[in-house]
Amino acid sequence: MRMNKARELLASRMGPTTQRFDAGCGGGRPELTTQDIGAALAYVPDGLGRELLEVLWWPESASRRREHLRQALIGLVAPEFTRQLHALSDARTEFGIAKASMGWGGGQVTGAQRRELLRTEQAL
Repeated sequence: MRMNKARELLASRMGPTTQRFDAGCGGGRPELTTQDIGAALAYVPDGLGRELLEVLWWPESASRRREHLRQALIGLVAPEFTRQLHALSDARTEFGIAKASMGWGGGQVTGAQRRELLRTEQAL
């Protein structure tokens, strides 16, 4: 079951805190409190960004939804990866054709062939 509300999500971590007497005493690293995390979750819209924030700050819950998060990331990354893979394949093919075509003229290489080889090499 997916919990969408911040107060339900972090209920176990957002109990009452003890009194601190060191507040306002400068120095040291600032510490994130559960209230800070709850506020951050309240402002992050439901979706992949929120899922990642939950993984970082509430790993116990994220472990139950690991496969869902993995599928969401793959769905986001796979189309771009595939596009780049196809572009690289096309560039390699064009470069190979340009290089091979330089030998088709019986040893004479034209300026157009050199320019095409340079263009395809830069694209690759």
